[in-house]
Amino acid sequence: MNFIIYCLVVQDFSVIIMFEMTTKRDSKYFSKIGQKGGFARIKKFGNPGTREGRSKGGRNAMRKIREIQKSGGAVGFVVAKKLEPIRKSVLTAEFVGVLFGDGHVGRYQTSITLDSKTDREYAEYLKNVIEKQFGVTAKLSFRKNARALDLTISSIAFSKQMVRLGMVEGSKLQEGLLIPEWILDSRHYSEAFLRGLFDTDGCVYSEIKKIKGKEYRYTGMAFASASPVFLGEVATLLKKLGFLPTYTERQKSVYLRRQSSVDAYFSMVTSHNPKHSVRYKKFLMEKCESG
Repeated sequence: MNFIIYCLVVQDFSVIIMFEMTTKRDSKYFSKIGQKGGFARIKKFGNPGTREGRSKGGRNAMRKIREIQKSGGAVGFVVAKKLEPIRKSVLTAEFVGVLFGDGHVGRYQTSITLDSKTDREYAEYLKNVIEKQFGVTAKLSFRKNARALDLTISSIAFSKQMVRLGMVEGSKLQEGLLIPEWILDSRHYSEAFLRGLFDTDGCVYSEIKKIKGKEYRYTGMAFASASPVFLGEVATLLKKLGFLPTYTERQKSVYLRRQSSVDAYFSMVTSHNPKHSVRYKKFLMEKCESG
């Protein structure tokens, strides 16, 4: 069955009204009835196109809503919870890093996509941070026929605040990513940003090198991006914090290849994603066992 859907907006409330679609033959008949009904409403409640008419309509709507609520009935809309301004903090900087890695900000929703197998525990951590730190609800859902999960915050106000904090709305590649100045100006915020970035879109790997016939095992880190400008910014930030990254414009990743840099990263920046911290400890143990 087909329907025509209308959205009636009364002050800050939205009410969706759904009518069954009529046939072309009946539409003229109902059009005449609608005109008569419209004139009758104007005569009774005033012209809705005027300020006085809208005000009167709003008062009548609110009176009707209170009557429904008193009688125990349900009202067909949801009043949006006011979102307090998000303050700049270490956790906020980390979350912005998460969005720069595997996040997306749209007009109506902010979402993060992760691996449903290896990032499940980390997704729970992020959900807890979002709800406690920012006071919004994060919905965790699993995609069918794909090894992926989504954390979604359905809030226009939240999306706007993420843009205010430096994240772009829409395509990150088309709009271009630049690390926000408020993060670059603080060492603590810079470390937190890198933590969120690497926890979502980075990897820890093991590498074996042969020197004079002898094998040596090293642990490395890498962060990939399709934006060479952003990769350059990440490499510059790592250098600023005392690391020794490897990056050229021909590469699509920034690397930490020296064991000393990787050890310093996990000691100073750390990781909130168990996938990375467990792999680092495992590779470190293998290196010790191999001598």
